[in-house]
Amino acid sequence: MNRPFYIGIIAANLLLVLAVVNGAILKKQAVVESGERVVLKLAPVDPRSLMQGDYMILSYALGRNEKFSSAATEARGRVYLKRNKKEVGTFANVEEGDVFLNYRKWRRGYRFGIESFFFQEGMAEIYEDAEYAELRVGPNGDAVIIDLMDGNLNRLSD
Repeated sequence: MNRPFYIGIIAANLLLVLAVVNGAILKKQAVVESGERVVLKLAPVDPRSLMQGDYMILSYALGRNEKFSSAATEARGRVYLKRNKKEVGTFANVEEGDVFLNYRKWRRGYRFGIESFFFQEGMAEIYEDAEYAELRVGPNGDAVIIDLMDGNLNRLSD
């Protein structure tokens, strides 16, 4: 086999990788633009492990909810949420829920795919006192973090 053949194979693989990455970006962007707005209460986190570089590791009160924990018997599944007038979501039965998130069991808790929040360098102090996370949830249960919020549900990035 000759050199142009290998260059063609490398170029095809590179295009495939770029297509997959761009597809993932477009999928998340669609959730941001048209997903359902949900606000979730954050669980207390050890402040020493809260900041790691330019992102925060988030934990959600929902994952520590006893009713959710007893209902979440599968390794992967859906958790249904009922939103109040301020769109704060709490655990609900399937019949009561108006939106759902995908979850998976993880060591001693649950993951919702929204545990990391990235921000600009030097902005850590702004987000230290976050109490809520504003999300957009797609029709398939995938979520994207839009911003973190204070106890009065004001965006911290504003």
